[in-house]
Amino acid sequence: MKIYLACPYSHPNASVRQLRFLAASRIAGELIRQGLLVYSPITHGHVIGLTSQFISGSWDFWQAHCQSFIAWADAVKVVNIPGLETSIGVRAELALAASRGLPIDILDRKYCLQFLRAARPLTLLSQEEDTLISKT
Repeated sequence: MKIYLACPYSHPNASVRQLRFLAASRIAGELIRQGLLVYSPITHGHVIGLTSQFISGSWDFWQAHCQSFIAWADAVKVVNIPGLETSIGVRAELALAASRGLPIDILDRKYCLQFLRAARPLTLLSQEEDTLISKT
């Protein structure tokens, strides 16, 4: 089964974006380990954005790219971490998936948070930022 892994990403703080990238990548790896074919736009786009300064991290920039991969997918799984409720990109991805009749699976919050917490030591979050991320 081909999975499109949606995840909130945009945030004014680069450390929060890095943490979301790490959580999405670890969850993608776990799904791949389970035998699924996974495309994680955050895993893909974060690294490209870091190495190509002219590329934006905004939904407007990545929209056409993401739409192509949602068309490729058999289902959409959603990384359920803080930021999901306000993510413009995830909302648009879910609307497109629904319009195509794709199954949508919002992953269990506790399951996702374990990957987010495991990634936390790999970032340089201030105490205030860490508190923000820890709110569930």
